[in-house]
Amino acid sequence: MGFTRLAPQVVEHADGYRVFIADRYHLAYEERSRTAWVAADLDGAVVRLERATLRWVAPEESEPTAQESELILASIEAGMAAMGDRIQSV
Repeated sequence: MGFTRLAPQVVEHADGYRVFIADRYHLAYEERSRTAWVAADLDGAVVRLERATLRWVAPEESEPTAQESELILASIEAGMAAMGDRIQSV
């Protein structure tokens, strides 16, 4: 997979991006100087990722394109799997 664990809730991919649990309700994807968040339900045995809620954190960023969204969401799913979590996209 190419991930290295940096902290209990943070992994970094060999390509340089990070995936982490931002808070109880959000997962994050961070590349260079920008970060995207997606809503997630972290309360059960399976993490439920709410794909339609993906947004860049910085207000000046435009919405991710469809292609960016798919890449980011796939990266988040892979990062969560590397942390040992089961994930379900809705």
